[in-house]
Amino acid sequence: MKCKFNTRASSLAAITSHIWEEFQEKLPLLIFTIENPIIRKPIVLYGNKNPIVTYVASTQISSVIHLDLQEIQKLVEGYHEDPVLRSLPDEPIPPYFRNEEGLFFYQDPTGRRRLYLPQNQILEVIAEAHDSPLDTAHAGAWKVHAKLADSYYWPNMMASIKKYTATCDVCQKIKHPRHAPHGNLQPIPIPAQPFEVVTMDFIGELPTSGGCNAIYVVVCKLTKFAFFIPCTTQMDAKATAKLFFEKIVTFAGLP
Repeated sequence: MKCKFNTRASSLAAITSHIWEEFQEKLPLLIFTIENPIIRKPIVLYGNKNPIVTYVASTQISSVIHLDLQEIQKLVEGYHEDPVLRSLPDEPIPPYFRNEEGLFFYQDPTGRRRLYLPQNQILEVIAEAHDSPLDTAHAGAWKVHAKLADSYYWPNMMASIKKYTATCDVCQKIKHPRHAPHGNLQPIPIPAQPFEVVTMDFIGELPTSGGCNAIYVVVCKLTKFAFFIPCTTQMDAKATAKLFFEKIVTFAGLP
């Protein structure tokens, strides 16, 4: 057992040594790569004679979207049917902007311009970002929103993304519920006597007959004895209480 353990330890040491040597070879390339406007300049620290490279990432990341001519034409055609853009004047006013190709952009409070998506293409973009196994892989609404909000914009983004993720068939089947367990069903108590509990509702608006265009329905929950009282749709709470007293209380008493 001891010999076996030593063998494993020797193999692990050889692997880590090889990784460290490869890291030392690529360290200059790593430092050169991360010195760009997106990621700040790294800080090289030395501890126990071993170099440790640390860097701080910026909170803003720029994305580049490539669109071919067919996609641009599809977006421009969708803009003509979008209700938000149709309400704008010929020359868009901030925070909306239009480039020379006819694409609309939205400038958020941070100053970043994001491509505006027309309504007829929102579902396609959400499905591509949510369903792709190499991208978000059926992630939740917040992760999908963080992915899309970096490059795209449309009104009520979070609401539409939540609606899609909540109705995704794959997510419904494979994801575990995260809420507290449901409680036991509580049966509705049975009334002890007739007209102890009553239900009421209105049926209308109906064709006018005898000056009435609605029906006030009151049902005893125990006996299912029902009253159908002609009324109007103009009745308020005070008129409903008066009608209840005249037709129900005088017949069966107070519930």
